[in-house]
Amino acid sequence: MQDSSTDPVGMEDPDNKPRRTQNGGHGLLAERSWGFPLAMCEINSPLRSHAVLLTPLVKEEKGASEGEKNKDKDKRFRPLYDIPYMFEAREFLRKKLIGKKVNVNVDYIRAATGPGESTPAFSERTCATVTIGGINIAEALISKGLATIIRYRQDDDQRSAHYDELLAAEARAIKNGKGLHSKKEVPIHRVADISGEAQKAKQFLPFLQRAGRSEAVVEYVFSGSRLKLYMPKETCLITFLLAGIECPRSSRNMPGGVQVAEPFSDEAMQFTKELVLQRECQFFGVTWLARRSLPSPNPPAWTGLKRAV
Repeated sequence: MQDSSTDPVGMEDPDNKPRRTQNGGHGLLAERSWGFPLAMCEINSPLRSHAVLLTPLVKEEKGASEGEKNKDKDKRFRPLYDIPYMFEAREFLRKKLIGKKVNVNVDYIRAATGPGESTPAFSERTCATVTIGGINIAEALISKGLATIIRYRQDDDQRSAHYDELLAAEARAIKNGKGLHSKKEVPIHRVADISGEAQKAKQFLPFLQRAGRSEAVVEYVFSGSRLKLYMPKETCLITFLLAGIECPRSSRNMPGGVQVAEPFSDEAMQFTKELVLQRECQFFGVTWLARRSLPSPNPPAWTGLKRAV
């Protein structure tokens, strides 16, 4: 991962330069990002993860409606790739923050709410301002048109301490036609998921063997040795299994009920998450593992992994 001072993803756009803020709050390590919300992990307590919602951001209604249209057409609807600009927002956060120390100032904590007629239930949410190198991440997202601002009632004081600056950033993004405010066609990400289809995986195997080393991003960690990778050049998702080791199995739903987790399975999975989750990596030494040798129907076919420096 590059240092944040090199501005690897163009956070400091000359036309939409976010305002630098004073350092403060709690120093945390960014562990995972979804686009919304952003998950954090305390440096001195890696087993205590905290989900932090960037305030006061909301996904654009236009993007959500486009995603719903795609959902109707495709039963295998994947919000990260199908909702316009969600992938771009996630990648912006991933490249800028994952594995970096950031400052978190909690603005407010929104209480849990029950389901309504048109709204789902929400658990308690911690809403905060996240900064790195003095840059407000929410303002940077808004400046690039990757998020919009929640409009509050005048009597609602639960809002970001930098609300006025965020409004100004959104006005600039609208004026310059950035991201969600652009009149251009929305970006489309056609990603093939071959992780659960044995036939497609076997057809893809010779290509990976000829390639030798391939680049990927770790999208999900199932256990200490079992991962899901996204290959940007090939635009596909694959299941990955580390060769030569056997990690304790985590708890999972089985036809006869829930299978109890084996000892140290959570620790093994947390170790792998801290090492590679949402990191860029290279994998090599590709081989095929028969379906019958695995505890689930998805047959991984790839065996060596090295995190990119």
